[in-house]
Order: sequence, then structure tokens, then C-alpha cells
Amino acid sequence: MGVPVKPSDRQLLFDLRKALLHLHKTLLDWERAAYERVHGRVSAVELLKVIVEDSQFAWLRPISELIVRIDSTVDTEEPDSTIDVGALVARAREVVSPAGAGSTQAQRYLAALQEHPDAVFAHRAVTNILKSHPPQETAH
Repeated sequence: MGVPVKPSDRQLLFDLRKALLHLHKTLLDWERAAYERVHGRVSAVELLKVIVEDSQFAWLRPISELIVRIDSTVDTEEPDSTIDVGALVARAREVVSPAGAGSTQAQRYLAALQEHPDAVFAHRAVTNILKSHPPQETAH
């Protein structure tokens, strides 16, 4: 359950969304280049279809879904609206720190960080925002 939205929380989510969008685009560009090395150049329309349908791009979906969740959350203009900022921030931590080295998402994410310097900078931008909002202790 969320609590009433503070302006600082809303700003945190806007900043996090912006950083996640940049990270997502950077990772998508990297994955597109890998795809095009095998399949040849694709148009923007073809790329959209490939992103949605090809399993090579599936590992990017958790980031996409988080951005959509943040968008739908911050778009709520009702004064009584509540946002579980802690849950969104925790999910952001999960997607930029993929656990389980055996998962496809973790493998591709780590490969991107090793091979693409821009991915490192985009990753750092997200983690810097997350550092400003420490994990909340859970009450027992």
C-alpha cells in the first residue's frame, strides 16, 4: 500500500524514469547492433516488430515494464493518489542488478556492461539515483 505522494517522491520517479529510458535505449541500441550483425539492417518498423516478437530482445522487457509502471504511476493527478515509491525503487534495483548469473537477462546485461561503455554510463546514472533513496527496512 502506498502513501500520499510527496513532491520529492514524484521528482525521484521522474528522474528514475528519465535515467531508465536512457539505459533502455542504450541497451536496445547495443542489442540491435548484435541483431543486425546476424540478420542485416532493419528499418524502424521492422525493429519494432523484432523487439516485440524476437526472444533476443526479451531480456529488455523488465526495464520496459518498469518504465511503463512508473509512467502510469506518476501520470495519476488525483490529490489523494498513493504511490508505493519503495516498491518501484526496489524493482529498479532488481532490473539494474540482475541476480542469478544463469538468467538470460543477467547474462545480456553483464555483457552489455562489459562491451559497451555507454551502457556503463547509463547504468551508473540509474544507480546514482537509486543511491539517493536507500532501501527501506521492512518492519517485522
